[in-house]
Amino acid sequence: MDFDADPDEEDADDGEDDEEEIPPPDPRRVAARCGVFAALAYRAALDGNPTWDDREGRHGRLIAWIDATVIRDELEPTERALLETPLGRLSAEDVRDGSWLVEPAAVLAWSLSRFDLPAYDRLVLADEVADAIAFQESPWTLPDEAMLRDEDEIEEAWASALTVHWRLREYGLRPRPMDFERFVRDCTWAPLTTEGLRLRRGDLLLRELTLAKAVGDIFDECRQVAPERHRALEWLRGGNAVLWSEVTADT
Repeated sequence: MDFDADPDEEDADDGEDDEEEIPPPDPRRVAARCGVFAALAYRAALDGNPTWDDREGRHGRLIAWIDATVIRDELEPTERALLETPLGRLSAEDVRDGSWLVEPAAVLAWSLSRFDLPAYDRLVLADEVADAIAFQESPWTLPDEAMLRDEDEIEEAWASALTVHWRLREYGLRPRPMDFERFVRDCTWAPLTTEGLRLRRGDLLLRELTLAKAVGDIFDECRQVAPERHRALEWLRGGNAVLWSEVTADT
């Protein structure tokens, strides 16, 4: 103990937050991460579609393209390992999880003004995202041309994604209707919003159906989409984590 130290100064130091603020990713990195998601989804599709022609050639060209772009530097070790896994060796879980990565890819493509993001209850089509970001085009100029949407637009999209994610998670735990509109209006723990969402009797609709009627494939699909988009927007905002694998999407 330092007996000469000022107690007030010592208390002040103890209260300081030592954590570094995590800034939002820059446009070039957003483009690279978008490419990572697209590449992983495509790799999953190669195993998910064994009747595709020239699968070995497609796999080889994918790896070569990645190594010629900034995507190479954005890949995390586990992502690299998945991409390089020999054809036919991905687990069913890897194929399934990889297929959903078109959703965060679409969010990042939207943030770069390259893609119109479908409504919260509609699935993204992988081919449309691939076309929007010029996937596997050589040279791949997207990272050099990348420009992000305004911070306010990203914040609004994040608030909407969080709102949908919360409602679907809550319904999955407690499957009953609620006055969701009022809940959102009175919420104090986050800036939830129903702007752009479709409601009936104050509760969320999925493809024009109430949650009770959407239970099954529609609800399951939307419940999978919601956290994927929410997590991508969390990463875009900064402050959550630097590595994608460490980003959380809490509700």
